[in-house]
Amino acid sequence: MPRTMLTGCLTMALLAMVPAAAAAAPQLGIWDGSITQPDGAVETVVFALSEEGGELQLTMSESEGHLRFSDVRVEDNGDLAFSWRTGGATLECVLEPQEGTGYAGRCGDLRLAMHPRADE
Repeated sequence: MPRTMLTGCLTMALLAMVPAAAAAAPQLGIWDGSITQPDGAVETVVFALSEEGGELQLTMSESEGHLRFSDVRVEDNGDLAFSWRTGGATLECVLEPQEGTGYAGRCGDLRLAMHPRADE
């Protein structure tokens, strides 16, 4: 095997063994969003994404008040994941990056969507 071909094969093999770099954190600030109920009803909400002590914090404001999510993290694949404690249960939420700068995904039977506010 020619030396350049061998070098190329070795380089590709080594790159395949290196884990992908962690995805960049989403933009901090105010995000507009929505919660879609299983029956299709949509409620407009506002998310606040911040960092405190090196950890992401996510708070949601809606008609009934404010809710702080726990274990907020960006997964290696870029998903925004967090836990939502509600009614004695804990929902594991995963929002996938959408084209542009938003996120959307499921929290139990609910569908959440969020995108950075234009003026942020």
